Amino acid sequence: MSPYMKRPLTLQGVNSMWNHNGHPISAFKVNDHVQWFLNQMKDKPHFLQDKVVQYFQENPHKLTLIMKPDKNFEAQEQAKEKALLDSKISKLSDAERQQIYQQGLELSEHQKHIDASCLPTLQIGDVKKSVEKTALQFISLRNGKVPLQICEQPTNEVTYFRALVDASGLSEEDIMLLPLFTSIVTQMGAGNLSYKELDQEIQLKTGKLDVSLHLSEDPSDPLRFRQALLLSSYCLDKNIESMFSLWKDIITNVHLEDTERLTQLIQLGAAEMAQSITYSGHRYSMRKASSSLSHCAHLKEKTSGLSQITFMKQLAEKQNHEELLRRLKKLADDLFNRTPMRCSLNTTPDFMESAINSLDSFLHQLPVSEASADYKKTAYEAKNQKTHFVLPFSVNYIGQSILTIPYCHPHFASLKVAAKLMSSKFLHSEIREKGGAYGGGAAIGKGGHFMFYSYRDPNVTKTLKSFSSGVEWLLEGSYSDQDITEAKLGVFSEVDAPIPPGSKGAALFLEDISDEMKEQMRNNIFSCTRQDLVNVTQKYLKNSERVGTALIGPENSYTKSEDRSWNIETNEL
Repeated sequence: MSPYMKRPLTLQGVNSMWNHNGHPISAFKVNDHVQWFLNQMKDKPHFLQDKVVQYFQENPHKLTLIMKPDKNFEAQEQAKEKALLDSKISKLSDAERQQIYQQGLELSEHQKHIDASCLPTLQIGDVKKSVEKTALQFISLRNGKVPLQICEQPTNEVTYFRALVDASGLSEEDIMLLPLFTSIVTQMGAGNLSYKELDQEIQLKTGKLDVSLHLSEDPSDPLRFRQALLLSSYCLDKNIESMFSLWKDIITNVHLEDTERLTQLIQLGAAEMAQSITYSGHRYSMRKASSSLSHCAHLKEKTSGLSQITFMKQLAEKQNHEELLRRLKKLADDLFNRTPMRCSLNTTPDFMESAINSLDSFLHQLPVSEASADYKKTAYEAKNQKTHFVLPFSVNYIGQSILTIPYCHPHFASLKVAAKLMSSKFLHSEIREKGGAYGGGAAIGKGGHFMFYSYRDPNVTKTLKSFSSGVEWLLEGSYSDQDITEAKLGVFSEVDAPIPPGSKGAALFLEDISDEMKEQMRNNIFSCTRQDLVNVTQKYLKNSERVGTALIGPENSYTKSEDRSWNIETNEL
């Protein structure tokens, strides 16, 4: 920045003090102000608390503003919009109405024939044919009880650690508590550290300490899934002992006694979850739609879907959390004392031996059994289900899920290409350009859930019809070879996304997807033909008996229809 540009900014910086009768030069004496503050804190340990009392608690000059939502707001807005539309239409002559109608027809026809040939594009031949292999090693620590995956990478003197702790065998009530448990376990204090001191140590010595619930389907069998806690962290090589020391304190001596701190974290978490619906509503609707089709999807919805948001809201409304703390303490003892664990390390070749020794020393301080966080198979009856989660929004978030085949099935790649093709060449124009939604499309997950979705959508019936029409469009096969090529390129842009050194090997460690599986998937994408797309659409998407549908949005007449096929849930989040 030019020094001449900095001068006005400097003047702006002293304006506030100057306007309040302060001396402008005083604003530049930063060291003097800092020293004054330190002296005040030394002489008066409660200096900041006293200022809070003076300027906030006992300050009579304040304004309290309470905002309450109007229950009739949506109806009033619709009435205003209708009145505005009627007033504008009433002023149009017959000729003007005909002109607008004709322009609409011309626009609709133009959107069907957009020429993208003038744009630069990749060719399928530009895509590399093989997967870049990741060199991995596998050993065991703690006398063979703990499997360890080793990945030597140029991490720039940073060590990445991951561990999976078995979380299977829990009751439904405890499973609902797992997201709360994982979010607070690093924020309550541990060992000899208060929650403030622990947070400071985490920030000083590591990039993060994170605990999360890990639910993952077997890539070969969607009925088998892994339910585990994922511990993940990274730090500078020189701080690895401190990082594992913090993990030891959390695992062996986490503080779960402070009800005030727990209440604060619950209220913060509940508020963040409720706010997330407006920008992630399509994800919640897809989770809800998939939840009736497999046990793993059911648990994902319970722990990270609308069910979890409702559960957290109920917890936030409670005044006393003593019983909840007792349950969380029992959950910590259950999970961290049995500690079946699998670990992975990513670091430089020069530091790997030191990292392994530090990890081994850490593991010897934990109660480790010989079991590991492996896949479990449970009986679950998939069923068709339609759910409307009524919320006072002006738009809808729609999800529909069809249970198909898992990642390792030979047809999975064709379904992945079909989802990309349908999204870009059919659903985008139908749902967004013609329907007015912010977005929409289709995707398939590793467990075989083929999902349709729309985002901030003013329509319901029209969009659901577009989902069905998309399947028919694929069966017609009227798309061009260039369309198929573009869909394949779109898939490759996802599977070839750059992987940082700290995450190399994570697909195998977390999802059991090997380089060989990726190579086979790649070959299947390259070889996918028009007929393959038609065949998989006919076999897995047309007239499927395992379909879940979910809608998040305002009340509407469609879901209240006489056939009562929709389960309507009303909740104020």
